[in-house]
Amino acid sequence: MVVCNRHTIRIHTQFTGHPSVVHTITLDELAQPEKRALLKRVWENPEWFRPKQTTRDITEAAAKSFALLAEQLRNRGKTKNAEGQVTGGADPEVVAHFLTQCLFCFFAEDVELLPRRMFEGLVNNRKLTADQLSVGLRNLFTTMRDGGLYGNDDIPWFNGGLFKKIAVPALTIMDVTELRNAASLNWTAIDVSIFGTLFERGLDPKKRSQLGAHYTDTATIARIIDPVVRRPLLQKWEQTRQEIRRLMSLSKAKNDKHHKLAKAAFESG
Repeated sequence: MVVCNRHTIRIHTQFTGHPSVVHTITLDELAQPEKRALLKRVWENPEWFRPKQTTRDITEAAAKSFALLAEQLRNRGKTKNAEGQVTGGADPEVVAHFLTQCLFCFFAEDVELLPRRMFEGLVNNRKLTADQLSVGLRNLFTTMRDGGLYGNDDIPWFNGGLFKKIAVPALTIMDVTELRNAASLNWTAIDVSIFGTLFERGLDPKKRSQLGAHYTDTATIARIIDPVVRRPLLQKWEQTRQEIRRLMSLSKAKNDKHHKLAKAAFESG
């Protein structure tokens, strides 16, 4: 899709299974041969604009970073005694909750619920040690819970309870590296199925039955929702439409009883 005003031309790519990319050309730049060639490709070679990475590629890369980060956090401090029993390590529920908060922030800044590149900038700040980043994340989550200023940015209040509990695990440079890898991705292109990967990897499988937190994928949800909710509603609506048609067919004047009933049915629906 190509849109323009008196100053700028924007080319928006919309290839199925690929992230959307925007190419911007100002009218002054049309004097440059490479910019004219870019615009010419819209008609002569539109496939040139197809992004190399697919949505699946980006989703898998994000899932890989989060899975590795979850494993690192969950296994840190684990020890094995003489009997071979493993003890220690981070609480898998705390790890999963922390990763969910990070996940939300990646999505939030890409749709500008958070100031653009703010979370990515915090994670990628090379001047911060791992301990300082942990403090920065804790302060940001607290501000998101309550609303207010974070540095120079005015952060809105985020409801829903996600930030009601804040427990940022101690991070190492390896953890920070994985967060930076995730931050480099285009999160508007991430498939929502990453939530399933996140919880499957973030929660300890041995305790999953106790927590009652096994992820249900989209297809399974649809198989439940369709017969229980969607189809009954559609059937009820079809019956209502038929009744409206019957009343309308009986209507001889706009102000008669049947017309008023049909009109009331439309307005109430």
